[in-house]
Order: sequence, then structure tokens, then C-alpha cells
Amino acid sequence: GDTETSAFAAALVGQLARRSKPLSDKLHGLGAPALALATIVSAAGSCPSSLVPAALGLGHFCEASPAAAADAIERGAVATFCELLDARPLQHVGAALALALGSIAAADDESANA
Repeated sequence: GDTETSAFAAALVGQLARRSKPLSDKLHGLGAPALALATIVSAAGSCPSSLVPAALGLGHFCEASPAAAADAIERGAVATFCELLDARPLQHVGAALALALGSIAAADDESANA
């Protein structure tokens, strides 16, 4: 699909997950964090401006759900974000990536030590 629309959807889902633990769990079960990460990977190559909403959406999701953070780590989110940050993106993109990376790492003790 369209990367910009996917990034918007990731941001919206992240905001919704942040507001409701039951919804967060349901969205995690449906694979929303994996789709957000896939959007980030896709946006990096084709639409860098979409990195910001997608990264923030994944970060919000991981704040709401330690299970989502663990899943993101298993799917390579930390390595992906580090690679994107190593590329020295624009400041606002780097800030969004760093914020999301911090949210993933701080979600719970197990994730923080990954």
C-alpha cells in the first residue's frame, strides 16, 4: 500500500493503543506493531517524511504494551532504528526515531536489557 497512508495508520493505532490496555492487547494480537515496523522499513527507502508518524506510532504502542515492545525487538526494531540513526537523518526524523527507540527499550525490564 501507500507508505504515507500506512504511516498515518501506524500513528493512529499507536495513539489508540496508548489510551486503552484492552485495545492495545487486541491490536497487538492483530499484528499492528509488526505492520508499523514494516512501514518504517518501507518509508526509509521510499518516503523518509513518513518515518516520523510511523516511528512515533510504534513508540506509543510499545509504551502501552510491553509485549509489543518485546515483539518489536524480536523483529529487529532496535537494529533497524540504529541503522536509520547511523544514516544521520534530518533532526526531526532522528528525534522521532530516538524517542521510539527509547520507548521500546523502556517498556519493561526485559526489553530494556535487550
